[in-house]
Amino acid sequence: MSWICLPKLQKQTRQKLSRQELEFLVREAPERRHAVLYALLAASGLRRSEALGLEIKHLSNDCSTITVKQQRVRGGAVKATLKTDAATRTVDVHPSIAAMLRVYVDGRRIGYLFHATKVGWRNRAKGIVNPIYVTIDPHNVVRDSLDELMLKLGRGQEAGEGFHMLRRFRKSQLIRAEIDSLIRNFWFGHADKSMDRVYAEELLSDTVHLKAQVVKAGLGFDIPASLLVAPSCSPGLQNKEVVALVAA
Repeated sequence: MSWICLPKLQKQTRQKLSRQELEFLVREAPERRHAVLYALLAASGLRRSEALGLEIKHLSNDCSTITVKQQRVRGGAVKATLKTDAATRTVDVHPSIAAMLRVYVDGRRIGYLFHATKVGWRNRAKGIVNPIYVTIDPHNVVRDSLDELMLKLGRGQEAGEGFHMLRRFRKSQLIRAEIDSLIRNFWFGHADKSMDRVYAEELLSDTVHLKAQVVKAGLGFDIPASLLVAPSCSPGLQNKEVVALVAA
């Protein structure tokens, strides 16, 4: 037997966001689409690449469920190749997130959920002239929004401080709310090889139960009232649904 001299593996540090830090990111994001992206990631457990691959057609009519079947890959393309087979799934979202998405989508039926504001020359060369058909570049979000916000929080200098902290926040919230691991793994796109998955597979198709579980889990943070009202609406025009969700 031979030995290889390698440095001792250090314990990995998985950086986390507090509720107050998350609410700061959502509240102070310089663009509405960035704020909606941060809130969605922290409330659904979607991977960044999965969220940026979402098209409007992947949302249910009431925006209460999201079907994940593609992701944004390096270079800007969106492909129907996910990290694992388990990543193809339908994720239920909290009613307040659904309300936020309905306002953000604003009746739009086509294009990417998070799209660019202009079409670059590479996409124009492909014949794309409408920016709704170009998914947002995560590096631009980091440059124009996340880096500065993290700096204001005194964060961003440690490895692992970035988008993935939003996903970790959701996992912590689901555990805190005692949501069954079978459902947690399903919503997160994690492979579950336990006997629970074998014997209780039908549970994951019980839409009534899943919606009850997402309400039970809650969000663990508050959504700014501004994200629940269309930009053109004044506070006096908020409907009862929005007022109730903000108060909750």
